[in-house]
Amino acid sequence: MAFRKRFLQLIVSGSILFVCVFLCLYLIEDTEIFLAAGVGAAILALGVIVSPIIYGKVKQDNLAKKIVGYSENYLRACLNEYFLKNESDKDMLDFSVDTIKLLKVANTDEITKVTAEIYGTKTFLSKNQKPFTKIIKKKLTLQRARNPEKRKTDGDFFTEKECPSCGANFLPNENGCCSYCGYTLYEDSIKWKIKN
Repeated sequence: MAFRKRFLQLIVSGSILFVCVFLCLYLIEDTEIFLAAGVGAAILALGVIVSPIIYGKVKQDNLAKKIVGYSENYLRACLNEYFLKNESDKDMLDFSVDTIKLLKVANTDEITKVTAEIYGTKTFLSKNQKPFTKIIKKKLTLQRARNPEKRKTDGDFFTEKECPSCGANFLPNENGCCSYCGYTLYEDSIKWKIKN
């Protein structure tokens, strides 16, 4: 997906530069003026093309800085795990998240909520057919504990809880694990949960 987008940007920018230089060559007879105008138009066109790309990259970096301990690879792993478990199509062979575009980050005292566009692929294998891939785009809202590293020192973390895995009431040990089934609350606070 990212390769296709970059290739399209290259084709568009090359076409615009070609048109700028060609029009200057066609409309201006004086060679020195045509070269100056062609180069000026090309630089201007290049600036118009490159500016949104740089702006988008800076915006993504600024949004990522608002998330404590952000890792795009870990977010991608959580999304892949979620979609592989929750996709209802039995012919689906694989789900892969390629690009994550952050749109909005909201922090409260307890959680970080992220709105993002997810670009990826689904691979299907129907009976007696060759595998085929479908490109997908989804807009999702995700959340997780704002400071998962600090959850262990949170006083509320060491009060008696009901285990989300086995249902037993227990007092988490120093690692935040259920004393009955070993379920790790700490790991659960790190994971990204999909809200819609």
